[in-house]
Amino acid sequence: IERYICSDFGRKPRSLLDIDRWKAVEFRLLVLYTGPIVLYSRVLEPFFFNFMTLHAAITILSSPKLCLEYVDDSEQLLVHFVETYISLYGKDKVSHNVHNLIHIANDARTHGPLDGWSAFPFEN
Repeated sequence: IERYICSDFGRKPRSLLDIDRWKAVEFRLLVLYTGPIVLYSRVLEPFFFNFMTLHAAITILSSPKLCLEYVDDSEQLLVHFVETYISLYGKDKVSHNVHNLIHIANDARTHGPLDGWSAFPFEN
């Protein structure tokens, strides 16, 4: 997919096989843009729909136009994502990062859209 990514993105995506070395901006690219396309036919449906729940929630929280109006909806999506994540992967696979997604909507209420205060802009 790398050859289809425009120059507006500072870092081109690496292989999913290198995911353990990805930077925050690479995860952002996957969650907000390429994930729905890349994962559509590559993962089983329950895993894909769980990812799409995360995609929708983070898209809302990253948007200056959507964030404050739909933050409650995003929070519900993130709670659903984590609950479904537990049922799909097991409770022992829930890291602090996965659990903390439940609280990120509150951070957006306080600080505004994710792109204004998250690690995304600083990693490149």
